[in-house]
Amino acid sequence: MIRIWQVTIHTIRDGVRRGAWIPFGAAALLGVLSLLMGFGYKLKPNPYANVIISGFFHFWTLGTLMTTIYLGATTIPTERRTPALFTLPLARWEIIAGKLIGTQVLTSCFLVAGYLISIGLAMHANLPILAHSLLGLAAAWIACFVCLCLSVPLGVRMPAVLSGTLTIIAINLAPQIEALADASLINRNWFVKAVGILSPWQIPGVLTRYAFFDGPNLWAHYSALGGSALWGFVILIGLTALLNRTELSMK
Repeated sequence: MIRIWQVTIHTIRDGVRRGAWIPFGAAALLGVLSLLMGFGYKLKPNPYANVIISGFFHFWTLGTLMTTIYLGATTIPTERRTPALFTLPLARWEIIAGKLIGTQVLTSCFLVAGYLISIGLAMHANLPILAHSLLGLAAAWIACFVCLCLSVPLGVRMPAVLSGTLTIIAINLAPQIEALADASLINRNWFVKAVGILSPWQIPGVLTRYAFFDGPNLWAHYSALGGSALWGFVILIGLTALLNRTELSMK
């Protein structure tokens, strides 16, 4: 556990040094602009406060997801360019676990900060703080976790660009195919079912887009999100097991 903790601390520091905030900052800036367009520079409350705050939180979440994929896909490939980590007596799974935990801690700080800002804005606009907003936060956190379960182990044997691209495809393929099937644009054939099996996570973006609306706080959503996290963890273990059993080397 001590070695995993050391990799975790190293990952957090390395993520900050490598400009983890850049993709996050770009989306967060759009969120701030949406606030100014909705509330004005004096942040005066209006009847559409729930729409404005939900939009801000959604932009903040998208920025965090972009940073998560960026860090997850590049964290191990970056280590190959320096001997710092690979000179230590670390097993493959310890490096992957430390990288995942460190990146998740860093991105979770982003998410919590955005949620607290949104809560403050809701209080300023005299909006009731509904339990539905916690569901939006949970959906954002699970989405980040699943992205890391894919991108970190893929980065062990793949270039960063390919690892990040495959993660984005894996996360978005099933919802897009399902949407096309719901719109009767494609038939529900074996391909649609196969995509659902290979991409089993259920993380609806609507939970973050409408986080500060008055919606039902259904436990079924939490159950689906928990299942998605479990599937991500299972795939993480599977990908780790498929890698070479020898120690990682600088190649």
